[in-house]
Amino acid sequence: MDVWSTAANDRAGRLQFSPREANSSAMHPGGLPVHQAMAAAYKDIAHLAGVDASRGSIILEKFPEHAFRIGLLEEISASGLGPGRCTFIHLWRNGVEVARSIARFGSSASWYGVKGERKWCQLAELMQRSELGLSAEFRAWLEEPTPLEARLFARGLVEWYLTVQAARDGLKALRATTKFIEVRYEELLESPGKILSDVEELMGLQTSAEARQYAQQVLRRSPPAAQAATSVEEEILATVRGSKLEAMLLEAGSQLPGEDDGKH
Repeated sequence: MDVWSTAANDRAGRLQFSPREANSSAMHPGGLPVHQAMAAAYKDIAHLAGVDASRGSIILEKFPEHAFRIGLLEEISASGLGPGRCTFIHLWRNGVEVARSIARFGSSASWYGVKGERKWCQLAELMQRSELGLSAEFRAWLEEPTPLEARLFARGLVEWYLTVQAARDGLKALRATTKFIEVRYEELLESPGKILSDVEELMGLQTSAEARQYAQQVLRRSPPAAQAATSVEEEILATVRGSKLEAMLLEAGSQLPGEDDGKH
């Protein structure tokens, strides 16, 4: 699963795994099936956190890469902990803002792999298989000699699309006993109380006034002026016309360059 560290290439790290690999022992150095090793790890985490075993515990993970592994995680949970013990919250955000966040890292190694950009190589392979309808002009932004910040922004758009689509595909294939919800990040910012109520109901949690108060205090949208596209961003976004990436950006509420001139 390691697609980022200096050892990722030696480990042949991958983004995608099939659900049946949850029962494989090939990926564990001790020869344990993956679901047993992962279930034991989750129980160890709960123990280290001092959780009362008689009351049960909830362990929350938020790795973006998990969007590519929903089926595997469901199978790990079902085989190692029991059916219905795994819940998914798919929180997705405007793709332009995601790409900007990635571009701000200022280093490809910081996001796409310390050695050999292992994570980006995995994404690039998936991009080729996914037939996104991306233009040659857009693809040129993805590699050198494109300036680093522009390259990271373009790659961030691709990663965002592939991640959201992988999550949606994975959620569609879940067992009937596995619960999930899809939440727009912008909706969470606008109506945190409602979204928290939905999540509490989904997970069987008690209503928390403290959580609502905290959410109201810390969840804020950026000022509109701070969201204006730069000239380079506009150049890149103009090249996604006619692609699946464009369709998802529009679904997310992005206004693309030239959108209001009636041309597509």
